[in-house]
Amino acid sequence: MATGTDEIIRAWAARGRRLEVADAGTTVWDEGDGEPVVCLHGVPSSSFLYRKVLDALAARGRRGIAFDLPGLGLADRPRDFDYSWSG
Repeated sequence: MATGTDEIIRAWAARGRRLEVADAGTTVWDEGDGEPVVCLHGVPSSSFLYRKVLDALAARGRRGIAFDLPGLGLADRPRDFDYSWSG
């Protein structure tokens, strides 16, 4: 079990997979089977909030999906990306 902050974040990152969307890479976590539940974090936050939720969903026969929004968490932070609400 990871104990230090860096170890915990590395372990979380290793559970996910990289995905390129609109020229900005992000990390996606997709765990479990069954009816999907998408966990969407707010601003400023990250999908790290859902690390235990995904486990709980999978244990209850659901499929938990979480990803980091652009510029947050383990997502890329492109300089020319429009981070506004309307963008």
